[in-house]
Amino acid sequence: MREKRESDFKKIVLLNNKKIIKKFKKVFNKEIQMFAHEIFEAYKLCKIIDDQCKNNEQKQYVAMYLFNALNNLISSFNLLISGYLLPSGNLMRHFTESCAMAILSSDDNFFQKIKEENTKFPVHKSLDFVFANKKILDINKNGWIGFNGIKKIYNDYSHASLFSISASFLHCRYGEGITKIGPFFDDGKIDYYKKVINERINAVKSLKNIVNGLKIRINQKS
Repeated sequence: MREKRESDFKKIVLLNNKKIIKKFKKVFNKEIQMFAHEIFEAYKLCKIIDDQCKNNEQKQYVAMYLFNALNNLISSFNLLISGYLLPSGNLMRHFTESCAMAILSSDDNFFQKIKEENTKFPVHKSLDFVFANKKILDINKNGWIGFNGIKKIYNDYSHASLFSISASFLHCRYGEGITKIGPFFDDGKIDYYKKVINERINAVKSLKNIVNGLKIRINQKS
C-alpha cells in the first residue's frame, strides 16, 4: 500500500464520484437505464398504497416499510455505481428486511406485535417470520425462498469476512497486497459488477410483485 498523507484523506472524504459514475455508465449504461425505469414503476405502485393509507395506521406502516425498501434499493444502486461496493451490499439486506416488515405489517396480529415491541421487534428474523406464516400471509413458497436468497447473498457484506474484505482489493491484483481506500472502479470486476447490477434490477421486480400483493391485502381492510 502506497503511503498516504493527510491531504490524501481530505481528498477521499470530499471525493466527487462523477468520474467513477462515468466509468460505470460507459460500461453499464443499458442496465442503469433499466434500473431507473423499473424503480420508477415500483415508485408508482408504492405511491398508490401511500395514497390509500391516510387514515389507517396499519396501512401507514405498510407504506412506510415499502418506501424504505424502495429508498434502500436506490441508495444501494447509487453507492454501487459510485464505487462503494461494500456499503451497497449492506443496504440490500436492509431492502429485504423492509419488504418483509411491510408484509408482516399487513397482518393484524403481527402489526400489533410490531407496534408493541417497537425497536425490540426482531427485524433480523422478519424474513423467517414471513416464511413460517406464508399461508396466513398468502405468500408463494418458492417465490419467497428465491427472495430470501437475496438476503443470504448479502449477509456476508455485514461481517468482516474475507469475502467482504476483498471488496477493498483491486480484483485484478488480488494477492499482491494492492488495496484501495475509498471508492473505485475496478476493471477486473466487470463480470461481478454486471452480476450485482442485475441482482438489483431483479430486486426491483421482486419489490413490484410484493407491492401488487400487498395492494390486494390492504384493500380488504377498512
